[in-house]
Amino acid sequence: DTRRAWEPLANLYAKLDDVERLEHMVEETLDGLQEPGDRNALRVALARALLRDEARAGAAVKVLQEVLLEDPENEQAQVLLFSHLERTGQSEELVALLELQLEAARERQDVAGIKAASLRLTERQPEEEVHKAVDILRSALRWAPEDLELLQALLARLGEDDQEERADRMEALGGGDGGRSDPDQMVESGGGLQAIGRQREQSHKRHREL
Repeated sequence: DTRRAWEPLANLYAKLDDVERLEHMVEETLDGLQEPGDRNALRVALARALLRDEARAGAAVKVLQEVLLEDPENEQAQVLLFSHLERTGQSEELVALLELQLEAARERQDVAGIKAASLRLTERQPEEEVHKAVDILRSALRWAPEDLELLQALLARLGEDDQEERADRMEALGGGDGGRSDPDQMVESGGGLQAIGRQREQSHKRHREL
């Protein structure tokens, strides 16, 4: 197992916060690793260390992008990059990453991943582009037609011209136990801004923590 040869030393350098030696080790070791999993584990260790220094964050992003180029489903790289982009307010880059995550989830038919990425992506659509959020949610609901959170998020964004779809979605929502209160409240308010605001705030709080 080649990982035994480099992993303890990489962990030691990371623990000592000796980024210079860790970088040097990566440069010397990476090309000799045959398994993508080993290469990306080493890259992730380097990126994690680089992210501790804001001045090196750009280098960390490049390393994580290399990981995701080779392995788009690498969860550790996704989490590190997502957290960094969100913390530093890089909205466009964050949306692009979420779109990649959503596409990867679709390719592997991961319903939970599709839901999570769709809800996150929906929350980051500008108010004036609500139609994009609606399209994302409709697509997600093709994978999970009776999902409560997806249905509620869509109902909060449907417009006055979508009354037929609203009725159909409400019927799907009514099929679940205890699923009537929130959508009923939205209907009674005519789909107004207060209901939409409440729904978006609740959804945003839930999915920022994912």
